[in-house]
Amino acid sequence: MPQRLRPDRTKVVVYVDHQGQRLVARCDPANAIAWRELFYSTLKMWSEGAFGQGRQVVAAAGRRLWIIAPNLDLDLGDVDPNSPVAVEELPDGTVRASVLPAEQGGADLFKASPKRRNGV
Repeated sequence: MPQRLRPDRTKVVVYVDHQGQRLVARCDPANAIAWRELFYSTLKMWSEGAFGQGRQVVAAAGRRLWIIAPNLDLDLGDVDPNSPVAVEELPDGTVRASVLPAEQGGADLFKASPKRRNGV
């Protein structure tokens, strides 16, 4: 990894969730939009490849969550870590997302599977 992209310098850790369905750029909450500084164009490119494939690209900082779609960045604000997020991909490259009621027992923040509309 290049020195300039090390997490201790960028304040961003990029990883794939345990289900292999979401690429997550997790930021230091003190610098919540660090993902936009060095990773934005790469995250947008990855979102284009993931769109329509049942995969997603998200950015997170503490409890704040963004869904990164090819034609939209959707800021969901603060999301309870026990609340799954349902994401619907729309034909125009945007998304619609709903934060579902919190589940007991510590649900995965990104537990809900993406929905597709009109075969997209």
